[in-house]
Amino acid sequence: MADFIRVKVEAGLFEVTLNRPPLNILHGPMMEELGRAFEEAAASREAKVLLVRAEGKAFSAGADIDEHRPGKADAMIEQFHGLFRVLDRVPYPTAAFVQGAALGGGCELALGCDMVLAAERAKFGQPEVGLGFLPPVAAALLPSRVGWGRAMEICCGGQPLRAREALEAGLALRVFADEGAEGSLAAFLSPFLQQSPHVLRLIKKALRGDGQTGFLPRLDAAERVFLDELMASKDVLEGLAAFDEKRAPQWKNK
Repeated sequence: MADFIRVKVEAGLFEVTLNRPPLNILHGPMMEELGRAFEEAAASREAKVLLVRAEGKAFSAGADIDEHRPGKADAMIEQFHGLFRVLDRVPYPTAAFVQGAALGGGCELALGCDMVLAAERAKFGQPEVGLGFLPPVAAALLPSRVGWGRAMEICCGGQPLRAREALEAGLALRVFADEGAEGSLAAFLSPFLQQSPHVLRLIKKALRGDGQTGFLPRLDAAERVFLDELMASKDVLEGLAAFDEKRAPQWKNK
């Protein structure tokens, strides 16, 4: 990998680090590198855990807003959702370690992993609604992860959750104290790294019901709503204009 992603493979841990600090905004070149890293991880026969983490003060503040604009959104969605279609093929356990803000596409990236691990200072959110957008990956994943009501609150309210709130909701699996978080992460991963790679793959396959999670059909459906309906609405244009002009949006309701 080049500038925006770091990959380290050691003792069964396939570690992918987002490296575009401070906010790790997911633009096209970074997503291209991340896709290659996930392809490599999916093809590994020796890896036991894929860990996605980040440098900087944020895990990721999401996809580049400029790539959401009409004329660019189709390509951005194809590239961004491609990451999850590859991530879904990783046959062994995957985990995200979030130490700062995971917002928008950054929160979705964490959700795309089997397990979300967080430091106390982490926060999670889907603020897209405030710009007149919807989060397709979160729409596909959150209801089964946190329940219908919580998914509605997160996606329609747009307010972030602190790490402990994310834990209570079922979005996060573990929350580690900020001080000593690296040691706590290593202790959590240690039992996984002692197991047979082959058996870990069989366990994940069994848990998923022979690989049929239902995620990809739900993602396809949410993607169609985003591209065919949302991107044709007046409120998307108003949300983008309000962002550019640094003002509150005046929704058109169409």
